[in-house]
Amino acid sequence: MNIKRLIYLLLLLPVLSACEHAFPNDDLDFYWRLKSVEYASGETVQVDGDVMFGFARHMVLIEDLKNNFTRHGVTVDTGDSLKLDFSMYPDKETPYILTGLGRWGIDSTVTVFKVEYPKDRLILSNDKVVLRLRKW
Repeated sequence: MNIKRLIYLLLLLPVLSACEHAFPNDDLDFYWRLKSVEYASGETVQVDGDVMFGFARHMVLIEDLKNNFTRHGVTVDTGDSLKLDFSMYPDKETPYILTGLGRWGIDSTVTVFKVEYPKDRLILSNDKVVLRLRKW
């Protein structure tokens, strides 16, 4: 290795180490399109592609374009489970938020899901609902 390459490498090292991944395994990061919602009752709802979950760092964005619903939430990722928290909004917005989230099986402003990543898919599940998403 010549001295010029070594100098470039040494100059580049601080830049590379400053680039922090959004999540420890980067599997969750980016946009996901909701494909289906399976309820514990056995009912399955196919989603037409207008619902998007976006994850970055400790945040989630849920957009339902058809119903004009958009809300940010806070996430806590423990590796095998993910908590979605939308409780930071004023109390007067809670009914609107619950209506928007409820369309997709999320019945609380704070919900914990088991997380699975088969191929380019994301499965969020708990005892009430299974959300199946596909990487955008």
